[in-house]
Amino acid sequence: MENNLKNRNIGIEVPEILKGMVKVVGVGDRGIKIISQLFLQGCRGLDLITCYAYIDSLKSSTVSTKILLDMNVGLVSFVFS
Repeated sequence: MENNLKNRNIGIEVPEILKGMVKVVGVGDRGIKIISQLFLQGCRGLDLITCYAYIDSLKSSTVSTKILLDMNVGLVSFVFS
């Protein structure tokens, strides 16, 4: 059986008591794509965050919280929305 979520709104909704407590972080190019898909598929009530070392890829993310990583020292450079 084929698992086809491409055209289906999965509509994940977090209970009110957990809103703001559940954070989903996508790291790297694939992580950005997965987080963007969660956002576009209707996951609401989750804090969706993307992290990557390349600012151009972060700019393409559909979520508002983005963390730019510094490749040289492995630290967070800054967080922007």
